[in-house]
Amino acid sequence: MFVISYAVSVAEDLAAIRTFERKHFMKTVDIHETNLDACVSDAQSDRVIVTCGGNPVALVVGVQGLDEEQTQLGASDEFWKLISERRKEPTLDRSALEKKLNG
Repeated sequence: MFVISYAVSVAEDLAAIRTFERKHFMKTVDIHETNLDACVSDAQSDRVIVTCGGNPVALVVGVQGLDEEQTQLGASDEFWKLISERRKEPTLDRSALEKKLNG
């Protein structure tokens, strides 16, 4: 059961990543041809790479709709390392979990 649910989970993760990649392209703007308001506005739907002389100098990522904790966790390497380690652990299906909880 674990192998099957793990394989399904991996397939679902890969499908989600592919869908994300198709929907989320980065917009590139020159620092001399934009302003902060425009970058922040555009960043709510796409990441914005700001360039100077053709070289990337900043990445603007919209966080509208997130609270402060979500923003901090999303930027935390330690948090994502923990998530990655947890995803490698064996999982339980619902019936096994209920059996374990009910004793």
